[in-house]
Amino acid sequence: FEVLELPVVYAGPDRVFCDQPVLTQLTGNSPEILEGGQGSFYGLGAALLAVSADGVFDPSVASAGTFEVVYAFENAATTCTQTDTLIVIVNTPDAFTAGPDTVVCANATLVQFEGFDSSLDVVWSGQTDAANAALVDAVNGVVNPQLLSVGIHVFQASTGVETCLVTDERSIEVQPLPVIEIASDESFCASMGLVELSGPAPNGGLWIGEGVEDPLLGMFDTDQTPGPFELAYTFTDALTGCSDTVPHQVVIQPLPIAQIEAADVACNTVPWAAASSSIDASETTWIVNGSPVEDDALEILLTDAGWSIVQLFVANEWGCVDSTLMEVEVVSAPVALMEPSVLSGCAPLDVAFENQSTASRASYAWSINGQLYADTVPPLQTFQQGDDVVNYGALLTVTNACGSSQDSSEIAVLPHPQMAIAMSEDSVCSPYTAEFINASVGNPEVLNWDFGNGQLGSGWNPEWPTYSVNDLPVAYDVSLFGSNACGIDTATTVIWVEPNSTVAMFDLSAVSGCAPMELTVTDLSVDATQMTFDFGNGQVSSDSTATALFEDEGSYLVTQYISNGCSYDTASVVIEVVDAPDFQWVVDATTLCAGEIGVFGIESNDMGSVQWSFGDDNTATGPEATHAWEATGTHWVYVELGTALMACSHVDSLEMTVHPTPELEVTASDLEGCSPLTVAFTNTTVDAAVWLWDFADSSASSDVASPDHMFTNEGLDVVHFDVLVEGESSESCVASEVIQITVLPLPLVEFALDANSACGNPAQVQTLNSSQEAINFAWSLDGNIGSSMFAPNLEVAGVGVHTIQLAASNAYGCESMMEQTFEVYANPLPALAVDPDAGCQPLMLWLNDQSTGAVTSTLHIDLDGLTVYSGQVPTEEIALTEVGVHTLTLEVVSSEGCVQTMAIPQTVEVWPTPDVDFSTDPYAGTASEPHPLNSTWNFENETETGTASFWEFGDGASSSQWNASHSYDVAGTYPVTLTVYNEFGCFQELTQSVEILENLQVFIPNAFTPPSGGYSDGVNDGWRPEVSDVSLIDQYDLKVFNRWGQLVWQTQDPEAYWLGSAQPNGSYFAGDDVYTWVLQIKSNTLVGFSREWKGHVTLFR
Repeated sequence: FEVLELPVVYAGPDRVFCDQPVLTQLTGNSPEILEGGQGSFYGLGAALLAVSADGVFDPSVASAGTFEVVYAFENAATTCTQTDTLIVIVNTPDAFTAGPDTVVCANATLVQFEGFDSSLDVVWSGQTDAANAALVDAVNGVVNPQLLSVGIHVFQASTGVETCLVTDERSIEVQPLPVIEIASDESFCASMGLVELSGPAPNGGLWIGEGVEDPLLGMFDTDQTPGPFELAYTFTDALTGCSDTVPHQVVIQPLPIAQIEAADVACNTVPWAAASSSIDASETTWIVNGSPVEDDALEILLTDAGWSIVQLFVANEWGCVDSTLMEVEVVSAPVALMEPSVLSGCAPLDVAFENQSTASRASYAWSINGQLYADTVPPLQTFQQGDDVVNYGALLTVTNACGSSQDSSEIAVLPHPQMAIAMSEDSVCSPYTAEFINASVGNPEVLNWDFGNGQLGSGWNPEWPTYSVNDLPVAYDVSLFGSNACGIDTATTVIWVEPNSTVAMFDLSAVSGCAPMELTVTDLSVDATQMTFDFGNGQVSSDSTATALFEDEGSYLVTQYISNGCSYDTASVVIEVVDAPDFQWVVDATTLCAGEIGVFGIESNDMGSVQWSFGDDNTATGPEATHAWEATGTHWVYVELGTALMACSHVDSLEMTVHPTPELEVTASDLEGCSPLTVAFTNTTVDAAVWLWDFADSSASSDVASPDHMFTNEGLDVVHFDVLVEGESSESCVASEVIQITVLPLPLVEFALDANSACGNPAQVQTLNSSQEAINFAWSLDGNIGSSMFAPNLEVAGVGVHTIQLAASNAYGCESMMEQTFEVYANPLPALAVDPDAGCQPLMLWLNDQSTGAVTSTLHIDLDGLTVYSGQVPTEEIALTEVGVHTLTLEVVSSEGCVQTMAIPQTVEVWPTPDVDFSTDPYAGTASEPHPLNSTWNFENETETGTASFWEFGDGASSSQWNASHSYDVAGTYPVTLTVYNEFGCFQELTQSVEILENLQVFIPNAFTPPSGGYSDGVNDGWRPEVSDVSLIDQYDLKVFNRWGQLVWQTQDPEAYWLGSAQPNGSYFAGDDVYTWVLQIKSNTLVGFSREWKGHVTLFR
């Protein structure tokens, strides 16, 4: 027989656990349980039930002690079995307490747990998300109560690891803060004194902040600088001891500043106006003499003279008020009145003025004889004499705020007579009638004259005397007497009378003549010492022989004035001056070219005989003449015009300049040629500066001396062009010449192509020749000469733009050409990458368009003659859901519209996927109603196609059988997943859930009535949770806390009752109240092996 080798087995390292119901997987075993065979664990002695076959160890089943665990493994190939043993030590876990519960206010600062062994590695955690968020230090147990809501919050302290992990709980009860209700923020006007702040609720707190005078009563001083004041109200709850403070803002609003802008005087006839110039005011109220006026601006008639009281009250947007007052004096308009001491009198006149005006708060202005005085009464006035009666004005102006008034008077000052005689001459010649000038002033009323020759007179216009003497001069004394009511005065003068002996005479050189006329006069006067000639044309002379020039036509009075200092005489003669004939030149230009005829003429209103002379022995007569000079240089034209009636004539001359005419010397490079013919004109002319070329072809003229010009013939016949050239000298003299140019026609070369482009290389193109008058054709492609046929078919090779050219000539030997472009486009190249070429349904197919030269690509996917996809090549994976072999076709189009289609040689096959289904059946009960204690389920694979299956039961166990059965150790809901494979390796999975119910039920009452005063009615005397099956409990812990989080009662016995006692040692009775309880149970029948319950119980005695 054959001896087979035993497998090498290792149970894993020894382990140490704590006596707690924490399931732990034994690891490190070799081989693993399903590695080439079947392995399993089992315990020896007290550890028999503590370890499962798959190596899950429960220390609480074994309790404290040292135990052996055996690992047995059977090799699947040899069926040989080998075992190995590991040692498991179970220790009693260390005792640990989290410390006493805590009660704090909701606004307390950080709280650090105390009463626990800080030497241990303790980790704190909250039992709720809110508690965890408030835990700011999980190592030292620091909690921020301000992050917790009001109520009891439980925190857990943990120390140790894995099975030696021990926990304990403690709570923090967060007491609510007092609810303070307070009015919204307030505002007061400054300077209101003490005000009471709005009453808060509840009362009994304290006000704090700047401006608070009485914290208890809430009295605030408003005499503060305007602005916000941040106050606060704090209150402490007497029951909880918790305090809270709420802010309260008080705003001191500024007062407006009342100001009146008005005059302090008012007129009782004119409305008095006042305006408010108040600062920060939005409302205005006026009170005038006790009566309110609702206007922003005040305008009122104060009729009662005296004093009026005006008050202004203003308020701002916050209702703060200020006021001001002013007194206004009401006055009447003034009445001016003056009283002079006298109104008239002889000069000098003294006058005193008395002021009798009626006025209040007035000023006085006197204006007397140009003098101004501002006194109530002016000083004594003395008025002086004038040449006549002088009326002196006096004006009094009285002015106050209500207006002004004037009063005037006139003072008449009478003069004394002041006599005076004036004469135009004091020495005259006989006979002489004298008219004396009465220059007297002072208003004489009586006038008497004595003329000294025995003649008397009276008044202002007496009969004037005539003085006559013979041979000797005589002096006469003249007197004037005057008087009025103010006095008498006399004036005298002397007049000297001489005898007369002068005679005026002169001689003239002529009394008529032609302008300009020169006149000479000669003095022939008698006994004259002074003499002057006046020629009547503005010229004068005192020479005895004088000459004057008369330039203008007309009659002139020539006068001689003589005098000997006493007597005088005059003599006059009239002369006639006739004007010479005048004319104007009529000439087109004063410059001519040699041989050019000039036209000359004159115009005149007094046309007579006209004589012309041209300076070269040529003459002419009449108002117009013509002449041409062959010689260049300067020439003069003379003309003489004579009058018809008098021998007056007018001669004038005109300067003419004659310039030479250019002599053209012009040649052409070609006189005949094919179109377009470019001709170069050569110009060797030396005496021309400006040129004009007219090419006779509708083109623009040229001013170049030697131009080049291109002549074109657009037709099919010969064309002649007569080119005109003009040369102009610097003196504008012009010469011209005509040159004929003959331009031969070109043949009309025209052709077209049957297409302008083609796809594919090489391409064929047919030419269409429509040329006229053309022979000798020559075709070229890209510069390479080819066919000489009339319309050949051309092959074009090479992708790109190609030039096709046709050249032809005509009978004149002129050649023309035309070219067209033809473009050859490259065909696009389709290419497609496909991956994979086969796969399970649905097959995610990846495609990559690798075509070149394409702008669009269209993919067609067909299955058994039906199209399953048609469109652009997808850029993401595409799902093929139908089973079978798919064919692919790719059509690509270039930017030029060239199309190529390719059948992709690679096909894509889609394999089917199993349609998975299974049913579940409990070991006890039915599928719809499994037995509550059922822990085993049967699973039947109902998949129709498939070659292999794999079950996953949701608790870490699995099976590869087609149908399976599985037992669960722990209550809970488990997902069961079946995966089925077919012959293509394709698989599908399906998941259903089964539920294992908990066997342990807990019921907890919410109130009880313990014995009181030694009396017990036997009903509801104790309180405890009721458990459906105590034997299923592995560990039990029940705690009761009061409202401050203090532990009142605790037990680990599920059979124990709480009879209302309180710690320590149950020697005290707990009072009537609501208590918080926390129950922790560990059991294999519970989901997660443990559960915690919390609630409240009410104790009534």
